[in-house]
Amino acid sequence: MRAGLALSLATVATLSLAPALAHADGVVVIGGGFRAGFGVGYRGYRNPARIPMPYRAQRFSRPPAGWYGGGYVSGSIGIGVQVDSGPSCDYPVPAPPPPPVACCTVAPPVYYPTVVAERPARRNTISGGARVIAGHTGDSDGRGGDFGGLGGYLRLDAGMNLGVELAVDATGTEDKDRDLQRRDLTPQVGLLLFLTGERAQLRPYLSAGAGYTMSKVSIGSSVDTSEDYVGGYAGIGLSARLSRSLRLDVEGRYNRREKLNRQGSDDTQILASGSATDKAGTSLPLLPDSEESSELRVGLALIF
Repeated sequence: MRAGLALSLATVATLSLAPALAHADGVVVIGGGFRAGFGVGYRGYRNPARIPMPYRAQRFSRPPAGWYGGGYVSGSIGIGVQVDSGPSCDYPVPAPPPPPVACCTVAPPVYYPTVVAERPARRNTISGGARVIAGHTGDSDGRGGDFGGLGGYLRLDAGMNLGVELAVDATGTEDKDRDLQRRDLTPQVGLLLFLTGERAQLRPYLSAGAGYTMSKVSIGSSVDTSEDYVGGYAGIGLSARLSRSLRLDVEGRYNRREKLNRQGSDDTQILASGSATDKAGTSLPLLPDSEESSELRVGLALIF
């Protein structure tokens, strides 16, 4: 049977060999212990008959036979020194390794800069064309009739949904029963307000303007007179773009105009046939002092 006990005492001392490069540590260890043991046995005598003959005559001094036992105790003490050295801990601690990369890494989205094309500078659009005119007129004396004609016009799209129009109209009427012919030439200037943007295929608009009319009336070969009028108009229309350079314009107008010279010598000419008299036989001027008309205009224009 054995038992052991150890007791140690450690003293640590640090020796700085190089403050910034390395260090050394010394450890002194003091320890000790003890050991104890015992035993038990039996001893007997050997049979003399089995002893060789030369030795039988000898007398042997031996302890008596029987059981015996014994024990022991021992102790020890020791001193040891341990020295450790290594690099200095003044160096910065390295960063930990990066995390492992997954086997199926999704690439981050790539963003491309958005390039916005600059809108080209707008230029004023000029167009011009011809149109057909048809309408009905009435005057302050109760006379009236249908008329028709042709016209030409130039239009400038000035931006901000506004347009300017210059036009010249040539219209006329004829009364075969009285052999009466009337011819009107009217230059005009007007303003247009479009109700949709310039890039729209259909552009409704409102119009208003003023004009100067030169009228001439002929009855047979005996009477020929002329008068001048000033007036204005208001209308509503629609422009339809047929292609890049072709446009269709449809417009309805209301016109009113007044005679400039109401005291002319031709105002009171009376015809023998009575074509310048009313139903009661009262003499009437060949051209009325004021008149109104409504008309429809259909035009085809080229866009420059």
